[in-house]
Amino acid sequence: MAQAGAARFASVWLQQGGPAVEARHNLTSDQHQQTVNDLFGRGFRPIWVSGYGNDPRFASIWVQQDGPAVEARHNLTSDQHQQTVNDLFGRGFRPICVSGYGNDPRFASIWVQQDGPAVEARHNLTSDQHQQTV
Repeated sequence: MAQAGAARFASVWLQQGGPAVEARHNLTSDQHQQTVNDLFGRGFRPIWVSGYGNDPRFASIWVQQDGPAVEARHNLTSDQHQQTVNDLFGRGFRPICVSGYGNDPRFASIWVQQDGPAVEARHNLTSDQHQQTV
């Protein structure tokens, strides 16, 4: 029997041909960093990340395939995330996934170095501020 307030997880998996896929969940920041180091080292690329909770945990999905340069960040404060945005935009990277979490906002993101249309990024917005940007 699950405890009240315990984290719950759901997923859907489709078996088909393609690259190897790895999925992780309920990782602490340190465990997530170990996963990043391990999977990057084995030729996997992150395609999705989610941070959640005030004692942050992380879930991520990875595929084993070649592609343009990729950067992943997690557990960043708002100021650190803005520095990351400035740095990576300046080096030709584009965000493919951003996750905000916690009462003291933190951010996790995945970036790919590729050309494309102009991109604007915003983070740390209230609900009303976010609605105004849509």
